[in-house]
Amino acid sequence: MMKPTTITEKLLFSTIRLQTSQGVGTGFYFLFELDDNKKIPVFITNKHVINTSNEEVSFSLHFAKNGQPSKDVITLTYESEWIFHDRYDT
Repeated sequence: MMKPTTITEKLLFSTIRLQTSQGVGTGFYFLFELDDNKKIPVFITNKHVINTSNEEVSFSLHFAKNGQPSKDVITLTYESEWIFHDRYDT
């Protein structure tokens, strides 16, 4: 089993495949840590991957076992509202 230690290896396990009705794209998982010990998990992708704020998106995630990525995967579908950057060209 691989134990990611370098930044490249860690990025390998934070990248996600996103599937929409329009096609497939990628994004990455990021965890915002706020000052009051709250954590907010988010997916970040380009605007051409998700086109509308209510678009249904499926994505797959690996489980971790003993602090390491496993081969076990779960696929989820998210149908809620996506939040876009304020600037259209960003």
